Amino acid sequence: MASDELKLERPHKLPRPVYLDDARLDKIMGAVLEMAAQLYVLHDRQRALEAVLKQHGIEVEAEISRFEPSPEWLAARKQERDAFIERLLHDFFEE
Repeated sequence: MASDELKLERPHKLPRPVYLDDARLDKIMGAVLEMAAQLYVLHDRQRALEAVLKQHGIEVEAEISRFEPSPEWLAARKQERDAFIERLLHDFFEE
């Protein structure tokens, strides 16, 4: 992906956190922290969803095995994935 293809704007103008003495390593650290935050949110929401489904008598594992995504679902998933990748890699393409 060329750097001119990814144009992202920060919704705020807070100073960037400094973790290490090397700006490149700070960018990597930012990406790792963004991934960790996203992973935690996903994990937390999945546990809550599984608990709710279980309360309603839905066997989650069996339902997931039978799930067949629609083209619309796949398109929405791609948009969400692309937005995640942009957030994750934002610092690497910012000038």
